Amino acid sequence: MPDICIFYSKPDKTKVKALSSIIEDLGWNVWWDNDIKNGRWSTEIEKMVRTSRSVIPIWNSNAVRKTSITVAEAELSRQLGKPMITLISESISPPFPFNAEHITANISEWDLNIDADCVSKIIASLESELGIAPKKWRGERPSTINLLGKQVKLPCFVKSLSSHETQLDPEGGLSVLSVFPEIDALLVSAYDMYLKRNANKKIKNRHESMCKQLKNLDARGALILLDSGNYEKARKQDKTWTKRKFDWVLKNVPYTYAFCYDNLRPSKDIEKNVTNIISRVEGDYKDFLIPILHAPASKKIRKHDILPDLFLEYASRKKSPFIAVPERELGEGICQKVKTVVRIREKLDTLDHYQPIHILGTGNPLSILILAAAGADLFDGLEWCRTVADKNTGFLFHHQQFDFFKSQTRDMASHEIVRGAMLDDKNRLNLKMGLHNLDFFYNFMHDLQDDIQKSDISGMLHYRSMFNGQGFVDEINKLIPEFFK
Repeated sequence: MPDICIFYSKPDKTKVKALSSIIEDLGWNVWWDNDIKNGRWSTEIEKMVRTSRSVIPIWNSNAVRKTSITVAEAELSRQLGKPMITLISESISPPFPFNAEHITANISEWDLNIDADCVSKIIASLESELGIAPKKWRGERPSTINLLGKQVKLPCFVKSLSSHETQLDPEGGLSVLSVFPEIDALLVSAYDMYLKRNANKKIKNRHESMCKQLKNLDARGALILLDSGNYEKARKQDKTWTKRKFDWVLKNVPYTYAFCYDNLRPSKDIEKNVTNIISRVEGDYKDFLIPILHAPASKKIRKHDILPDLFLEYASRKKSPFIAVPERELGEGICQKVKTVVRIREKLDTLDHYQPIHILGTGNPLSILILAAAGADLFDGLEWCRTVADKNTGFLFHHQQFDFFKSQTRDMASHEIVRGAMLDDKNRLNLKMGLHNLDFFYNFMHDLQDDIQKSDISGMLHYRSMFNGQGFVDEINKLIPEFFK
C-alpha cells in the first residue's frame, strides 16, 4: 500500500516525478498514475487512494476543472478522510471545497532543487501527518501512528469483542462502544461476524445491525480490527470454522485491518516460518492483512526465545503497519514476557524504521503498562467486557462485584454519558459495567501514553497511586530500569 498518493494534471508531470523521487528517497512509498500499467485507471486509482495514508493534490488551471481527474481523486480522498497536503503550481485557488484546505506550498517557481524551501515545507507537512520520515528515523518511539488515515495514539488498547466467555456478546458490546464518546480502536472476530447462507431473518437483521454499527464507528475514526476467528474455534472446539468462512467475512464486513488466518503449527525453521506467514498476508487483501507470528512448539511448550529473530526476519523481508504475537507465547510468566518483548524491540530497532508490535490477548491494565514499557505498542483484550476495573487501583474484579464500584462511576467518571447511564434504572447492569470500564481505560491509557513518552512508568506506579505499594514494583524496576529515573 502507498504511504502517499500524488494527484496532478499533465503540465506538472515533471515536477511530480521529481517530488516523488525526493519523497521515496526519505523512505516513504509513493504512488502516482505513472505506476498504472494495465490500463484499469478507475479501479487502480480507487484502490490506491483507499489504502494510502495521505494524498498530495497539485492544483493548476487544468486540474481545477470540474471534469478533471484530479478533482475526482481529491473528492474520493475527502470522502475517505485522507490527510491532504495541498500544493498549487500556479497562482490560483483550488476548487470548492478544497479551497478551504491549507496550501502547504506554491511550486510554480520550483526548479526541482531538493533544497528548495517548498520541498522543506512539503516534507514537514508529511511528517506532521505520517511521523518522521523512515530514513530519518533515529530510534525515537512515536506517540502516534497513521493507519490508513486513522491517527492512533500509542500505546493503544484495542477493545475486543467475542462470543466466548464475556458478559457482553458482540452485538451488546458494539452497542456499548457505539454510545461511548471516545472510541479509538476495537476488535471483532470473523467467527462472530460470519453469516450462514440459511440464516433466519432474525440472525440476518442482527448481522446487518452489527455491520451498520461498525460502519458508524469507522466513520467516527475508530480503528477496526478483524480477528481470524481461530480463538473462538479453539475455545469452542468448533471444527467447522474454516478459512473459506474467514474469506467470506473479509468480503462482507467493514474493518480497517484484518489479522491473517494464522498458522498455529509453524515451522521451527525461521526462514520457512516467515515464508509461510508472508504467503498468508498476500493475495486479494494483502493491503489489509496483518501478520500473526507464532513461536514453534516443542512438547506443547512454545519456544519464545525464537521470537526476536522471527520478528526481525519478517520485518526485514516485508513491511507491515504492525506485527502481532499472542501474549501467551512470550513466556511462562510476566517477567519472562517482558524480557521477550525487550529483546524483540531491541532487534526491531536495528531497522531503518519504527516497527510497531501488537500483543494479542492482553487486557489487564498492569500487563499493558509493563509490556508497553518493554516496547509493545498495541494490545487487545476482553477484560473490559468480562471483568470490572477498580479505578483507584487498576486491579480487575469479577463482573458480579460491580456493585462495589458503582460509586466510582457516579463520582469519578470523565464522561457525562457514563454517569447518566448509572443513574438510569432502566439500563442493564452489563451496560453500566461496560461504560464504567471504558471510562477507566480511557483515562488509564491517556496517562500511560503520557508516561511512556516521558519514560516515566514510575509516575503510574507511584505518583498516581496506581498499583502503589505492591511488591512487584521492585521487580519491574529491575526489568525495565530506564523507566525508573
